Amino acid sequence: MHARLQFALLFVIVSGCAASPCPTPTIRMGELTAQSQYDIALVLLDQGQDCEVVRPIFESMHVDYPYSRYAVLADLRIAECEAHEGRIAEAIDLYEGFVDQYPTHPEVSHVRAELARLRHES
Repeated sequence: MHARLQFALLFVIVSGCAASPCPTPTIRMGELTAQSQYDIALVLLDQGQDCEVVRPIFESMHVDYPYSRYAVLADLRIAECEAHEGRIAEAIDLYEGFVDQYPTHPEVSHVRAELARLRHES
């Protein structure tokens, strides 16, 4: 991760979470690279932000960076959010769409395992 991004993330995490409850930080996504935008969304998830807060960041990657590998990875994170929040049917649909759209992607084996797990649970 670039030093500027690390500093920005540290600032967002420290300043934003000094108060309780932790407010949602304001970030201008259009000013970031695809990787930076994706990394920030992952950090927010790791810091306990709700999927509903982070999902728009992932979704905007298709608008901001439609041909980026991070837009593809964002699809996976959205499916994971759906599964995490108990929306199994939606997660299954998203995972199936991923396999159909990107059949040779390196994450397909992981996606198929998740599909099997979710189908077994539902």
